[in-house]
Amino acid sequence: MLKSLKISLISLSGLISVLGLSSCSGNSGATDKPLLVVSIEPHRQILEQIAGDDFDVKSVLARGADPETFDPTMTQRSLVDNAELYFTTGVLPFEQSLAGKNSLALNDGAHMLYGTHVCEHGHQHADNAPDPHYWSDVDGARIAARNMTNALIEAYPEKADIFSARFDKYLVHLDSLDAALDSLTKLANPKTFAIWHPSLSYFAYSYGLHQLPLGSEGKELSAKALSDAINKAREAGVKVFFLQKEYDTRQATTINQGIGSRLVEIDPLAYDWEKQLINAANELARP
Repeated sequence: MLKSLKISLISLSGLISVLGLSSCSGNSGATDKPLLVVSIEPHRQILEQIAGDDFDVKSVLARGADPETFDPTMTQRSLVDNAELYFTTGVLPFEQSLAGKNSLALNDGAHMLYGTHVCEHGHQHADNAPDPHYWSDVDGARIAARNMTNALIEAYPEKADIFSARFDKYLVHLDSLDAALDSLTKLANPKTFAIWHPSLSYFAYSYGLHQLPLGSEGKELSAKALSDAINKAREAGVKVFFLQKEYDTRQATTINQGIGSRLVEIDPLAYDWEKQLINAANELARP
């Protein structure tokens, strides 16, 4: 069973190559192409599939920065001001100071999740705020791609057929990715995984998994909180503990040792967001 799934993922990698998914940096030099800007790297990857090579696509969020505390520089503000279109996530705080007439929120029509940022130690992310990480899921990519396509068609109606064809092709690719992730996550036993910051809420929701957040944002856990986190994860039979690369590993390593799980680094804000989800699903599928 696992062997056949690995074969399917190899095929999926081939499909990605056929579609020509780019992995070039968003910090390339100036060009004569119209400028399109997104807030985060996963959305840059998606936009490049719809816009194609006729546009220069860049992202605002600096590599390794925390999107919830990020403060744009003047250079980044200028980048947005000079863009033909600025595609926001619609949920990140720093976007409010950048948004203007050229802005469009990519979460329009998305099914947003609430209450996922109440950590096991009682820390509430924000009252009545949606979980912002909808881009860490295939459904979120579909919604973002649709909104990008509609905006590009409105701005450049002479290229409507081209944008529509690329969007249709991209949906076929996402369907293949969705099927592969579904097959892998069905093998997850247990269905609960631990994570430091709850950034895989939509991924868990889509595939019938349970995300157990164990970290505390910006604070050291007390000895009691560490013990409680370990006990909760043990009770759930957790085998995999995901840690986002921007967070301090010291306490996560201590918790992981207490659980006896595998500590796996993930990057939900990576350009290649698909690879991050495939890697997470593969880890969960491991016996």
